[in-house]
Amino acid sequence: LKDDGSATVTDSDADTSADSDAIAVKVGDDYTITKGEIEDQYDYMVQMYSYYGMSTPTEDADIESLQDSIISTLVSDKIQLYEAELLGVVLTDEEVADAEAQAEEEMQYYMESFQSQAEEEGAEDVESRTLEIFQEQLDAAEMDMDVEGFRAYLVEQYTNEALKAALKEEVTKDVTATDEEIQDYYAENLASQEEDYTATPANYLT
Repeated sequence: LKDDGSATVTDSDADTSADSDAIAVKVGDDYTITKGEIEDQYDYMVQMYSYYGMSTPTEDADIESLQDSIISTLVSDKIQLYEAELLGVVLTDEEVADAEAQAEEEMQYYMESFQSQAEEEGAEDVESRTLEIFQEQLDAAEMDMDVEGFRAYLVEQYTNEALKAALKEEVTKDVTATDEEIQDYYAENLASQEEDYTATPANYLT
């Protein structure tokens, strides 16, 4: 901080920010995965493990396994979003609203939990303390965002899930088969895209 209390960016902060913004994977022209996204997703998963009373990875092999799983999932997600764009798949206003509602429902779950904690602490300003606890949890999980940033993050996640569901519906709409056969067909189609990514990484990696 400066003497007047305003924040200033140090060389170390700038280096960290630049490293987080560095693109690790690129799918098509518009879909990328940054190092920061990988780190944020890992931190989010660790937070979820802790929040639900599950043991978080501590051994190097377990940490590496979780990181690999996260990267694989992120790559799979980006490939599906890229395929949705190529096929012209877009969400309806209703689907967008539903994704936003799901994000808001999850936010309310956290807010109610942290509000209860604030009330148990005997906070004079429960609303302010609730937001403080929320931010403390985000900071503890090393998620580089504030509460509203987390809300936007959830909206993006649910929107992407809706897009992937719409993509699945699009690629299987002309398939007359059982649910199991449709799932197999969709899985094979996705696997084919992932194999292409593995075989020709130059098309994706920056």
